[in-house]
Amino acid sequence: MSDARTHILAEIRRNKPAPTPLPDLPHYAHNPEELESRFCVTLNLIGADFIRMEALGDPLTWLQERYGEHARMAVCDPDFGSGNVDVQKDTPLETLNLLDVAVIPGRFGVAENGAVWIEESWLPRRVLPYIAQHLVLTISAQDIVGDLHAAYRRIGQIQGGFGAFIAGPSKTADIEQALVKGAQGPRTAVVVLKGARE
Repeated sequence: MSDARTHILAEIRRNKPAPTPLPDLPHYAHNPEELESRFCVTLNLIGADFIRMEALGDPLTWLQERYGEHARMAVCDPDFGSGNVDVQKDTPLETLNLLDVAVIPGRFGVAENGAVWIEESWLPRRVLPYIAQHLVLTISAQDIVGDLHAAYRRIGQIQGGFGAFIAGPSKTADIEQALVKGAQGPRTAVVVLKGARE
C-alpha cells in the first residue's frame, strides 16, 4: 500500500464522526377496517387494478381471458395453477424477455402507497417482476399494513435476501414530461386479494 493511501485512510479513520443512534419511528394508528378500501383506492391512483380472488372464478381461465389464450405466462403462485413457461434459476434471459405475464405472490401490501413487498425466496429469478409485460401480484387480505413505518417493521422480522416494493405498473414522465407506462418494466399491474380480514 502506498504511503499516500495509508495516510489518507488513517486520516479518514481519525476524523470519523461518532455514531448517531437511529431515531425512534413513530407509530401511526390505522383503522383495520379501512385498510383494504384505502389500499384499493391507492392502487387505482397509481394505475394498478384490484380484484378479489373469489371474483376471478377459475384463476387460469381468468388469466387467459384477460391476457389472451396464447399469452406466455410464468406463474409462481400455486393458487393460479401452472403457467406455460417454466421459469427456473437457469432460465435464459432470452426466454424471460418473451414473457407476457408473471404471477407473483407478495408478502404484504401497503395501504399508504399501494406497494406490494415481494421476496426473492418466492421467485425463481429476481428479474421476473420487471421483465414481464404484465404483472399479477397476490396477497392475503390479512397482510395489508397502513404505512411504510409498519412495512419496515415487518421487513425487519423477515430472514431473507433480496426483496422489493412494487407499486403498480412501470411509469416514467421523463419523455416530454408525459406519463408513459411500461417504459422500463410491466405495462400493467393487478393486485389479487385473497381471503378477508378477520
